[in-house]
Amino acid sequence: MKDKPFDFHGATFTIKVLTSETNGHYTVLDVIHPPNIGPAIHVHPKGSETFYIIEGDYEFILDGRVVTGKAGDVIFIQKEFHIDLL
Repeated sequence: MKDKPFDFHGATFTIKVLTSETNGHYTVLDVIHPPNIGPAIHVHPKGSETFYIIEGDYEFILDGRVVTGKAGDVIFIQKEFHIDLL
């Protein structure tokens, strides 16, 4: 599955680094989201998430607070935070 793009809820995901390659510490994904497509509000109880925005603007709702990111920004989300992408 590594380096093979696949559709996940309307976004194109490509696994770049598998969790098994990092002793379970992290996974690296390349994700292309069409405009106005994002996952439902959710929580990652086991690990944090980091987004590096290459192109466009994103709005995140992190535990009820709106955070806006643009190309070149890095957004870090602590584990157990509620996250929603707008």
